[in-house]
Amino acid sequence: MPLSSSRKLIAQGLVAWLKTVQNTDTSSALYQHVKNGAIWDPSAYTGLWAEVTYMQGKSSPAGSGGHQIGWRVEDHPAWIISTGYRYDADSETCMNNIYTAMDMLLPAIHGRYQIPNPNNPTQPIGSVFSVLVGEQNDRGAPVTFPNGNVYFMWNAYVTVVQQYNVTLVSP
Repeated sequence: MPLSSSRKLIAQGLVAWLKTVQNTDTSSALYQHVKNGAIWDPSAYTGLWAEVTYMQGKSSPAGSGGHQIGWRVEDHPAWIISTGYRYDADSETCMNNIYTAMDMLLPAIHGRYQIPNPNNPTQPIGSVFSVLVGEQNDRGAPVTFPNGNVYFMWNAYVTVVQQYNVTLVSP
């Protein structure tokens, strides 16, 4: 089966998967809302919300394409999963919710080595063979949003390793 670059599909798969992560304390979804891209006005959300944004990537040849003519490419794109909660209304409740997100999300990511295909969630994205956390330290800080409210943002960094084939062309 020929494999191709799947960065868009991976981002969509991360969003679809995050929507299914459960808060084991409450037996409900961890996130009230998850979006691919930034959430500029989270005032509609009373619970935890998450955004998935691209951070960086690196790709390089990984050898021949096997029985296909071309090269195999190994790609290491990284995303930021940002978790937010209103901070200025009640910082203690906010931090307890953020800690819950940390305790639920980090083990859930560490337990994955594939990303579900958002178009068929029972199947993995074919090019992905590893999901890594820890190449960047997770970080958090209060942030003032354009709506004037302060939210605590916790960022976890996820690197997804994929391999795909390219066909060589002449000039």
